[in-house]
Parts: sequence; structure tokens; C-alpha cells
Amino acid sequence: YVHKYDQLYESASQFAANIDQSEAEKYGLTEGGVTLTLSDFDSTYTSLKDKFDPKWGGMNRSPKFPMPALWNFLLTYSHISGQSKAEEHCLFTLDKIAAGGIYDHVGGGFSRYSVDGEWHVPHFEKMLYDNGQLLSLYANAYKLTGKSEYKQVLIGTAQWLEREMLDSNGGFYSALDADSEGEEGKFYVWTFDEVKEMAGDDFSIIAEYYNVTKEGNWEEGKNVLRKLEEDKVLAAELNLDLTNLRQTVDRFNQKALKARSGRIRPGLDNKLIAGWNGLALSGLCQSYQATGDNIFAKLATGNAAFIRNHLVTKDGLVRIYGLDTRGYLEDYAAVIQAFITYYETFFDETYLNLAQTMTNQVISEFYDHKENLFYYTSNQAESLIARKKEIFDNVIPASNSIMAENLQKLGLMYDDESYKKMSFTMVYQLNKLIRQEPEYLSNWASISLLRLKPTAEVLLVGEQAQEQALQIHKAYLPNKILMASTNGSTLPLFEYKTAMNNETTIYVCFDKVCKRPVNNIDTAMAEIHDRK
Repeated sequence: YVHKYDQLYESASQFAANIDQSEAEKYGLTEGGVTLTLSDFDSTYTSLKDKFDPKWGGMNRSPKFPMPALWNFLLTYSHISGQSKAEEHCLFTLDKIAAGGIYDHVGGGFSRYSVDGEWHVPHFEKMLYDNGQLLSLYANAYKLTGKSEYKQVLIGTAQWLEREMLDSNGGFYSALDADSEGEEGKFYVWTFDEVKEMAGDDFSIIAEYYNVTKEGNWEEGKNVLRKLEEDKVLAAELNLDLTNLRQTVDRFNQKALKARSGRIRPGLDNKLIAGWNGLALSGLCQSYQATGDNIFAKLATGNAAFIRNHLVTKDGLVRIYGLDTRGYLEDYAAVIQAFITYYETFFDETYLNLAQTMTNQVISEFYDHKENLFYYTSNQAESLIARKKEIFDNVIPASNSIMAENLQKLGLMYDDESYKKMSFTMVYQLNKLIRQEPEYLSNWASISLLRLKPTAEVLLVGEQAQEQALQIHKAYLPNKILMASTNGSTLPLFEYKTAMNNETTIYVCFDKVCKRPVNNIDTAMAEIHDRK
């Protein structure tokens, strides 16, 4: 510092300039975008397929993170392209995750990742953002397949949220630690003798079902419960009725949960974070759409009210409840997405209008008109050494990719061309990167892929509009918006749309050009699939 100050100053300046370099310049986004075709996405899928793990699902590596946006892309790709192998690997992966120790079979909910390549031994920390996204993913899989195991995972995860993560005001806490009593996983693992005592006469069944051994299937004497065979396969091997097997397992799980409640619990991170609550709210809404189970409706309505009443202020979104912390783009994007999803589930226009208001604030405070992307921090926030943009999808999708999706949906719902144009420009300039690095731009890829076909604009009008809308939601239809009104609406897409023949009427439109209005869900579904 004393003798070589000039060189030190130059080095620091270069370091600061490197940090300050814009993402658009760094990754060549300023050079213009490209238009992708289905063959581009075929190539994208092929590049991903080469990295799949054919034995345990997921990508061929360890540790293994669930990465919900990546598997959601495979479902979207399969839906658009008809490529069944993509769907098969996604569902195979979801089966393996749900069977592994990364899912808490006794108490519900998912750990952050598995330390091995088999989804067996987790890093036992449970994060709200993972579980919210996995609710959405398994809800989509249930819509697609109707597989009872997926519904079981959804309900188990919701029960865990309600039992262990729910604040009295309707918000969800951030995380549970991996450790208790200074030992990782101690709260969750079991000895052979503990399982034997709880299972009683059912021990041989339970030991086989959950891969419990005297030596321990993890560390010495410790068992992380996991399933190595599907229920129907194991039931046949044990000469048991499938229903009886599941009743036996449910009986054991209840005993194990009660026994575990007497243990010293892992530490709780009780922060209530806006963006993570948004991800959870979206997952709960999607789960209610898929199953119709009231546990999801109850938690979703309470959580939406919490965000609206406690995190949305006259100055904007608060990131952490009880603290004077301005929301980041991640928070706005996830909450806007959640409010749109909440509207599409319960059709309360208050939340859709809030989503629009917050979007306008994001455009005002976060948008870079030069590079057509959003900064991570507001122009009202404290000044940092650099103002960065989040582009790459990771464990949580990039806030810019979520905003691109939000703008497209709100553009359709409010018939706002400026929103749609902004969304198009964002995705268009990312298309080159999507083609090169689909694994790290999987949410972007889903959004770009859906642009290959027109979005179905489905509107229901009449007394049974909400009930019939939920019937449509039970199908996996990623490329749609769904709006419903029982008593009339001032939203622009409802103009001139009335109930025909005094019955609830369904309008299916593409680019605001509507097909013949119908009073029958099956007929409407056929129109949704006919995008001509």
C-alpha cells in the first residue's frame, strides 16, 4: 500500500470493473437474439439426455439436487413435442426422489439434496423454497398421470408445512436445520431395534418396505428410511393386498411420527421471506388444482392473505416480515407469479390486480431499458459496488425468467401489448444461451418453448364457472391462462362474454380469436387441444 499504491489502485479498479460488467455484455446478449424452432429444442433435449442417470433418475452425478425447473422443462417439452422419452425420464426421476431418503416418509417434506447419487442419504436441511417448487412439480405430474403416490407426496408435504413451518399469521418459515444435538440427521434416522419396537407384528413388512437393516443402511446402526420397490411390486412379493400394505405402512408412520415428536428438534430458521412464501403459495395452488384437497386451499388462502396484509406495503414489497428490508427482484417475481396462480385457482381478482400493480412497480424500479432485463435490486435500494442482474436458473429459477413468464401471462390477461412485448424481448435475447446451456436456463427454455404454439385463453362465465374451471385444471395444460367469473368482471377479456342458454359457458380463444362458446367441459377440452 505504501510503496506500490498505483499498482494496487489499478488492480482494485480492474477488479471493480470486472464485477460491474453487465451480464448482457458478458454473455453476448447485446448482440441480438435468435428465433428457436422445435428442432432446436430437440437438440436441447438430446444434450440433456446424455447426462441423465438411467438407474436412479436425475442427472448422472452426486450429490443430487432436485432442480424442479429442469424436470418441469422436460414435462413441457414432452407436451409440446410429443417426445414421450422426456416425460418418462422426468416421471422416473420423480418416482426415485419420492422413494428416496431425500423425502421424509414419516413426516413429509423434502430435504435439500442427497449426498449420494441414489437420492438416499440427504443433507437433512429442509428449505421452504425447495418444497414450494416440488409441490408445483409433483402437482403437474399428478395432473398428467393421476398416480396416487404423487398425491400422497403432495399431501404429506402440505401436512409438514402446516405442522412444522406455519406461523400463526399464515406465513411459512424459511428452513429447518440438518442437525439436532450437534449431529446431522439425528432427528430423522432410526435404529433396527427402534423400528422393530414400533412396528410390532408388522416388522418384517416395514423392514422390507423401508430397507431397514440391523447394520444400518447408512452409517453404522443408522437407517434412513427409503423405498427400493414400488408398493404394488412389493405387495405382490409379500402376497399382500395393496390396500393392506399401505394401511400397514400408514399405521407405522403414525407411530414413528409420534415417537419422533419426543426427540430434540432441529433448529428452525423462523424468517418469513417474501419470495420463498411466493414459491410455496404457487405450489399449494397447483396442488389444489391437481387434487381438490382442502388442505391446500386452507394453507393457500391463509398464506396469500399473509403476503397481502403483511408484506405488501404502500412502498412496495417487504422481503422479510418484521424487518425494514426492501424486496429484491426474486421476491417480486415469485410473489407476482403466486398471485397470478392464486387468481387462476380461486378467481379472486384482488390478487390479480395486486400482481399487475407490483409488476408496474418492478418495471419502474428494476427495469434496464438499455439491456431489456431487470436488475436484482430496486433503484430505491442502497447503492452497492455493482448493480447486477440474475440470468441463470439454478435451484430457484432466475428472477428474470420468472418475470418474463409473469409479463406474458399478465399481458394476455389484461390484453396489454407492452407486457407481452417486454416478455418477448427478454426471451428472444436469451434464446442463444438457452440453446447452448439448457441445464442452467431450464425455466427460460420452458417459457421459450411454449411460444412455439399459441396460448389457450380459457374463460368461464356463469354460476358454476369456478367449479368447472377446477375441472379443467385437473388436466396438465401448461400452455393456457384460465379465468372465471360468476358475477361479471371488468377485465378486458370478459367483454362481450356472457353465459349462454342460462348455463355456465366456456370460451376458448387463441390470440383473442374465440371458438364457438360451449357449455360442456369435454367439448371445451377438445377446443383447447385444437390450436388451429
